[in-house]
Amino acid sequence: MEEDWEKTLILAITLIIIGGFYISPRVKRVSMTYYFALFIILFFICLIQTQYLKKWTDDKERTDYTLVYWLYNLISIIIFLYLIYIIGQSPKIKKLKGGANMFDTNINISSDNFISNSATANVAKNVLSKSVSGLVSGVSAYTNFWKRLFYRVTSKNDTGSVNI
Repeated sequence: MEEDWEKTLILAITLIIIGGFYISPRVKRVSMTYYFALFIILFFICLIQTQYLKKWTDDKERTDYTLVYWLYNLISIIIFLYLIYIIGQSPKIKKLKGGANMFDTNINISSDNFISNSATANVAKNVLSKSVSGLVSGVSAYTNFWKRLFYRVTSKNDTGSVNI
């Protein structure tokens, strides 16, 4: 491909990505599914463009696209992390806690509850106590998992070996 067409393609893809970011608030008002689909499409466009840029950068006789290549990598990472954020904000997914149902993850903080400084201190203590208890229960669940796994692995090795 000629350098002029490469530069034109880079510019067109950049405009498509900027246009996607520009229309995303309107799409979000219509549907979260369309919003998520828009960012999936933008993510894959970035990945495809990154692959083209990598191929063009490797060609030593042409224009150096290294900076543009790394910028597209950065944009791809940012869009990917934002996709994870969108998934995390989905109310349908918030109901599915998986293995986290044993933890108290409901921390409701609203500005309506703030009456005085003592109420603010109580809310802060409540948040802190729930955070610490959640952290402790998470660490204990993590350590218990590895203990159980270790005991299972070691018990299989003991029963499977035969001493002659």
